[in-house]
Amino acid sequence: MAIQRGALPDDLAEALLALDDPEIAFLINRDDRVSPAIRARIANDPALREATRQNARDSIAKEWFLSLDELERLTDSAGPEAWRQLVGDPDPKVRLAVAKAWFDAPPDDIRRILLTDPDPSVRAAACQRPPPPPSDLHASLIGHPATRASVAEYISLTEELAAELAADNDEEVRLAVARNPHLPGSVRDRLAASNDPIVWAGLILNQTTPESLRARLNADLDELHEQREQSEEVEIARLMALVIRDEDVQWLAELPLHARMKYLDSPYAGFRRTLARHGNDLPAEAIAKLQRDPDLMVRETMARRPDAPAELLERIVREHGDNPKYRPKLVDHPNFPKTAFATFANSPEPRLRALACRDPQLPALVVARLSGDTDAFVRRSTTGHPNLPIEDLMRLLDDEDLDIVEAAAASAALPLNLMHQLVNRATVS
Repeated sequence: MAIQRGALPDDLAEALLALDDPEIAFLINRDDRVSPAIRARIANDPALREATRQNARDSIAKEWFLSLDELERLTDSAGPEAWRQLVGDPDPKVRLAVAKAWFDAPPDDIRRILLTDPDPSVRAAACQRPPPPPSDLHASLIGHPATRASVAEYISLTEELAAELAADNDEEVRLAVARNPHLPGSVRDRLAASNDPIVWAGLILNQTTPESLRARLNADLDELHEQREQSEEVEIARLMALVIRDEDVQWLAELPLHARMKYLDSPYAGFRRTLARHGNDLPAEAIAKLQRDPDLMVRETMARRPDAPAELLERIVREHGDNPKYRPKLVDHPNFPKTAFATFANSPEPRLRALACRDPQLPALVVARLSGDTDAFVRRSTTGHPNLPIEDLMRLLDDEDLDIVEAAAASAALPLNLMHQLVNRATVS
């Protein structure tokens, strides 16, 4: 109950705290879970406060991710004052946890402390967050293996430094320097002549790579990753091809519209996807073209725009499903046609029948029919539907699939007396 999402009423939070379990106090002590009164109660109770701190220390020791809010509990302060205490903590694991907790740039003084930390892992974690570190720190960061790859992508390059980085034993360093827009042409040509698909990918994504060279490297990469033989080089080439396809090409996104439009017909799906993702100012003809793009991910990106047409949303879901990796789902888009759900319910494909239950207005007779579907995933999708008849919900409590039983038991539509029976039965057993 403590780990589930959603706000906890004060009386339930008090009941959980009364169990005197320090892990529970740690889990619920968040702004989005409990009221200010409960947070104040935890803060003013020495035992609870120490329990939450101990849980934070244990999580840090296990190298689990903690938010800044959770890390602040190690101090008696909040905000910048707490952060200054944390970045000065004698335990490098605490400082590392702080460096990892930032998703945007921390205050300049805090970031500088992290970037100059005596522990290289802390400095490396601090380098992972934009913007780039101050230029006066570049020399020290490029000089250490832990931070070299993070800085090699944007540091100003001399011919000598570029050649040194291009020959580094660390593939991440070679990839980064290949992407550096300051890469001298002589070193770029040397990297292009290598047999390293990681370096090829970096050069393909580099803004300053000549288009003719970009095309040749991409053809070489395609030829390599399409080989049927199983080798490390082929596997790396396949991975790099995915990197190029999935990359959000930041330099392209920052170009003015007229310069971005030159990439509308780019042979690289990652470039077109970046155009779609950062195209709020695209003209109508460009929008229409990207909506018909041969690459599914480009079309899905266009489908997530507020102005996505109903036809595009339905076509993608019907033909390819609703990618579970992304939120919100396409069927939850305001423009998704509600009439599609009724047709999904009669589809021969189980994934579409399951999606039909995303419509809260689906008639009870249809939901009841789907609750008896031969496919377990379809049956499970009906368990939380508001129009599922009670008798069908109770039948699902005896389903052969235990995941369906659990989902049915979690339904808020169950009669209260049946909820008590289930809890009592579990307690007795």
